[in-house]
Amino acid sequence: MSCLFRFHRACLGIFLAVGCASSVARADVLANQLGWPPTSHKTVVLTGASQVSPGATWTISKVGSTSAVATGVVGAAQGWPLMGNDQAQVVVLPDSLDAGSYKLSAGSAQLDFQVRDQAWLEVSKALLKGFYFQRAGMELTSQYAGSWARPAAHVEGMATYHASSGKSSGSKPSPKGWYDAGDYNKYIVNSGITTWCLLALAEQFKPYVDTLKLGIPEDGGVVPSVLAEARWNLDWMLTMQDDDGGVFHKWTQKAFGDFALPHLDKSERFFVGKSSTASYDFAAVMALASRLYASHDPAFSAAALAAAKKAYTWAVANHTKVFSNPSDVQTGEYGDKSADDEKFWAAVELSLATGELAYLPASATAWPVPAWAEVGMLGTYQIVSHPESFPAALVAKAKKDLLDQADILAARVKSGPWAAPQQQEKELPWGSNSVLSHMGLHGVYAWLATGKQDYLDVADAAMDHLMGRNPLGLSGVTGFGQKKAMKVHHRISGGDNVVDPVPGLLIGGPYAGGDDVINDPKNTWMCKEYRVSGKPALAWIDDQCSYATNEIAINWNASSSYLANALTAIHQRGFKAPAWSVTGVHRTVRPLEARWTENGVVLDRAATVEVFSPRGVRGAVVHARPGVPVALEHVRGVQILLVRSEGAEPRTFTRIVP
Repeated sequence: MSCLFRFHRACLGIFLAVGCASSVARADVLANQLGWPPTSHKTVVLTGASQVSPGATWTISKVGSTSAVATGVVGAAQGWPLMGNDQAQVVVLPDSLDAGSYKLSAGSAQLDFQVRDQAWLEVSKALLKGFYFQRAGMELTSQYAGSWARPAAHVEGMATYHASSGKSSGSKPSPKGWYDAGDYNKYIVNSGITTWCLLALAEQFKPYVDTLKLGIPEDGGVVPSVLAEARWNLDWMLTMQDDDGGVFHKWTQKAFGDFALPHLDKSERFFVGKSSTASYDFAAVMALASRLYASHDPAFSAAALAAAKKAYTWAVANHTKVFSNPSDVQTGEYGDKSADDEKFWAAVELSLATGELAYLPASATAWPVPAWAEVGMLGTYQIVSHPESFPAALVAKAKKDLLDQADILAARVKSGPWAAPQQQEKELPWGSNSVLSHMGLHGVYAWLATGKQDYLDVADAAMDHLMGRNPLGLSGVTGFGQKKAMKVHHRISGGDNVVDPVPGLLIGGPYAGGDDVINDPKNTWMCKEYRVSGKPALAWIDDQCSYATNEIAINWNASSSYLANALTAIHQRGFKAPAWSVTGVHRTVRPLEARWTENGVVLDRAATVEVFSPRGVRGAVVHARPGVPVALEHVRGVQILLVRSEGAEPRTFTRIVP
């Protein structure tokens, strides 16, 4: 293959010092291919021949300069189970670096990288604009869609009631909404967690979201662009509610169609099933929407709340009515064995929207990190972020559940192999990149709740891993990075005759299940074996055949949209934390750390150091660079150091100088 990778012009961030590699070969030096904001947690992974002896020195210098900006020590190599315990070393760079172009050197390994204000802004906006590209029922014009313009399709969204819907005949329109993934169907369950991520982002990071422009037709309107995009799907979701309050599970054809643009897909659509999970998810999202759109569209807000209450009432009465595909329907099932987590989430959202605590259970459950079938933690996030609206005991339990999960992730990032939040094969399921995004999202909530820097490091590490600091050396977002997916399992990208896939879409990522690997010689459309034995982190192929590793999905874009945009907001100058967050949350609140060497004191970040004697005699004022020893011999005897750095409380250190 060619050594010349396509570059997104807005994303020239990092240039790895590696040669030509195949689509599954690992580069020796792995890092976020977009670079970093000045205040983010920054990690680099040395693999293969780039590894150095433990204790060797790494150095950062400005490009074109030989003077060190920061130095540090490379730790011992560790084996990562998801890579068959192959050894790798983690280099942790300074949390605070001025904007500029840098070179990292560690033994023979080198990495050129950039630090830029809002380094992740363009990919953050592109991930949100990915929903525009998935819209059903409207023409995408070249003004907004560029090369990916396409005719309108499924404008009315007319669908027939399938026997599983509880109706024997009839049809009705069901317009708007987002195509779910690589196919042209729409599913309520997956729309639930997807739409929540956009709405929660708009609520928690309001000052940032309110001014964000995505390059969509609604930019510049009275409603922020993120809420305008979410409204396109909310309007469709409302059409999926039956007269009795229950919500149809999905709007779908009976079997997946060809790889052609959506206006060429003329197959019949059906309302299939009616389930408690779909109804609870619908109720939760509509309750949240009723709050967020109240000032923009009071009539819609009232309608959304009424629909939420009606759906919740139906779901409670039909709690065990979960969904499985009818025998004649082969599209995405989104089945679930239990609706308990959906009920908890919906109850929390309705309690917030109505002020009626009667919706709530007596206590919170320790839910796992969210996924489309595990949404209980979304309710936990809402309790923690609205403490004034819930009993103190419930808030305390919810916060404990949040932090218990966050502590596990933080320990992995701080001292685990590859500094990766994912450490078990079960954490690399179908859509593993979305699991990683949700882990990062979880870290954001934990950081806002406590101000503990280790939790924000989880979010930054997840972003790094998604954008190239992974064994594949792969950017998980189409259109961004040096190495990225080109042949995604996405009918729009496969049918539009444009070489590049639609930009801003998160691919599923590594998954060793092999669902799409040829199991019958007749199935020639399926993938050849691409998995590497014992190394699930390499189980990916850039081929349209791979719906298991190279497909896209709206819920994956939603979690990564939240993560990327939240971090962009947090790391920008003048970040305003939401009112509920712990007092004094800044971009970084990790305590300053200092160590003494033969050559002087070494700090973990850029800082101003003042030296005093116990009697107040003042020595020099020194501007220290992170990792660079500073000699402090101006006051002998007992020496007191007062250290100040942006984003951290001033600290004093005392030592005796002979």
